[in-house]
Amino acid sequence: MTRKAQGSLEYILLLGAVLFLIIMAVIITRTNILLGGAEKTQSNVQQWNTTIESMCNVGVPCPAGYACYQANGSCLLNLIGNPGFEQDLSVNWSGESPPEIIRVNDTRKEGTWSLLLNETTNQGAPVLNSQCYVNSDAGNFVFSAKAKASGGYARADVIVYSESTCSGSSTVYDANTSSTSWTTLTREFSMPANAGYKVHLSCNAYISCDDAWFDDLALYRVS
Repeated sequence: MTRKAQGSLEYILLLGAVLFLIIMAVIITRTNILLGGAEKTQSNVQQWNTTIESMCNVGVPCPAGYACYQANGSCLLNLIGNPGFEQDLSVNWSGESPPEIIRVNDTRKEGTWSLLLNETTNQGAPVLNSQCYVNSDAGNFVFSAKAKASGGYARADVIVYSESTCSGSSTVYDANTSSTSWTTLTREFSMPANAGYKVHLSCNAYISCDDAWFDDLALYRVS
């Protein structure tokens, strides 16, 4: 091989090595940028979640399906389906006097709809029951509901049963109001594992009631 050819080969090899180093440098730089961006995005998401979980008691809304635990501002899973009656009452609920159980959008606390129990003369008090739910693990719970009444009491109960099928012996945890303005009803209680439970809404059956409104129900585990 002539000296000139050898020099050309060495030049080509050197140029190839330089190009290889440049390409590797670009790849490493871009990888670091992407990883850094991913870490930053993950950090932002974690920060957002922390903010949501620690500020819902000052007006930051919880995601759908969660309720705000006012004691510490945490968003906790709501264990009641269709809690604001935004869907038809056939979803998660059943009525004992359906003609007087109405979804209304002219009197509401949250969202678009609320529930009206309208007692008709000589027809008895209307009652709405949730479906039967099963509690998987023993713990302490908080139940809350927005309610108001006209001419009587709006009553919201959580009925806890000894059997998972919502049968057997039961314990009633009740809350009621006679206020004509939206009022938050709250009840704290414990529930054993494998217990069945229902939410029971009514115009108070023991005192005359013309109308009762309910909205924004929540049941969540706190410990």
